[in-house]
Formats: sequence, C-alpha cells, structure tokens
Amino acid sequence: MHNLLLIDDHAVLRTVIKMIIENFLPDCNIHEAEDGSAAFEKIKENEYDLLILDVNMPNTDSIELIAKILALKTHSKILMLSLNSEEIYANRYLKAGAMGYVRKDAPADEIKKAITTVLNNKRYMSAELSEKY
Repeated sequence: MHNLLLIDDHAVLRTVIKMIIENFLPDCNIHEAEDGSAAFEKIKENEYDLLILDVNMPNTDSIELIAKILALKTHSKILMLSLNSEEIYANRYLKAGAMGYVRKDAPADEIKKAITTVLNNKRYMSAELSEKY
C-alpha cells in the first residue's frame, strides 16, 4: 500500500487527481494539503512514498519547499504538478530535487505514468521534454 501526499491549493484539482490515483492504485492512502506549510507539517509527522506538489500555491515558494523537504527527509520522491510550461520550468524543479514534472492538463494516462515512474524511483519527463535533454 502506497502512502501519498497531494499538495495543491485547489480542492477540485486534488479531488480529480485523487480519483485518477485511486483508479489505478486502489489500495493507496492519499493525504492532502492546501499549501506548503500544511504539507510540511504532514511530512514531519508521516512517511510518504510520493509527494505530488503543485508549483504555484499562495504563500509557498515551491523551490524552497523542496529544499526543506529534502533536508528533512532526503529520500523523498517529489513529482511536480503544474500548468506552467514544462519546457521553461521543469528543469528548474528537477535540478532542485524533484523526480518528475507533469502538466495538470496532461491526459490521465500521462499522469498515471508520471506517478508510477516516480514511485518506481525513476525520473519522469514527458516524451517531448525527454527529447530535449
């Protein structure tokens, strides 16, 4: 059974991503946080197999949050979730320590692939981004 933390300030998006995950990982335990502060408190108290982190949230510097998470729990697997251009932003987050970057508007199968890839301790990038690196 996997233990995941879904960090996003939009409840509707958390619900949709949660439904996608529960569809292919039915035994998954999914916790939620609406911002970086709430997420960090949960991370301090729990062990997670995967952190799915929105790039843009109020009162949250996601690069700084990644650094804090990795300083506390060095083996954390972080998958970034964003509407921002992968071509422009993904490399920044991968260099910061995230293991993957997937767009929120990606098809459900692509989101599943990103989650599965990072859960298997591998780096995830879309096919388009992989061709450039």
